[in-house]
Amino acid sequence: MAEAIDSIPGSYVVRTKKPGWLSEDYSIYTTDDFKNGKMVRFSSKGDTLVVCDYVDGMIHGAFTQNLAGHGLYKKAQYQRGKEEGATEYYFPNGQISARYQMKKGKTISSQFWNEDGSIMEDKSSATFHAVFDAESKEKFSDWVSRQLVYPKECKDINLEGTVVVRFKIDKDGRLIDLEVLESPHHLMSMEVSRIIMNSPVWKPAKSHNQLTRIVYTMPVVFRLTNRTAHANRYLK
Repeated sequence: MAEAIDSIPGSYVVRTKKPGWLSEDYSIYTTDDFKNGKMVRFSSKGDTLVVCDYVDGMIHGAFTQNLAGHGLYKKAQYQRGKEEGATEYYFPNGQISARYQMKKGKTISSQFWNEDGSIMEDKSSATFHAVFDAESKEKFSDWVSRQLVYPKECKDINLEGTVVVRFKIDKDGRLIDLEVLESPHHLMSMEVSRIIMNSPVWKPAKSHNQLTRIVYTMPVVFRLTNRTAHANRYLK
């Protein structure tokens, strides 16, 4: 949805995901083609999230990103859609956490800092995926598979199928916000939800030397001959 905002100088245009003012994140553009000029994105509460310029539909020039409850998160320079020069990320306390030297969108060099301002020597620990069980190395899909109980009602009618779920691993390693995206039967959905919501705490993911929330999508397959659970390749 797009509409002119007469009260904003320059005939800005607003585009929202849903009808209704401030119903979701929304963006204000300086041109009605949404491909050139300045763009400012706001949260539904009115907080500024992103400020940047566009040229021919590509980010060009200074780029600033804020996160709700975090403040400044990212500063970068873009040349026609690709990062160029220094790209920096910041902790909530304002301390820099990472700096990358970029050339045509590719990382040339990187440096990381801890939240107290000290330089991080071990760059390998600055970025990693969430890990389900760092001690036993068991995959989450295997853990789900071991506990999966075939619903009797589904078994009696020879029903097989795949339940697809989406969930988040929060910054503290808790599994939250479970959603069932697809399912052949509500009892299969309930069984998968029962298991996944009882997941132990994970080792949370890190990005740009900051703990971060990660979203995963996972299929759980019900077969009468061999019950299995499959996860995407990032689930460990």
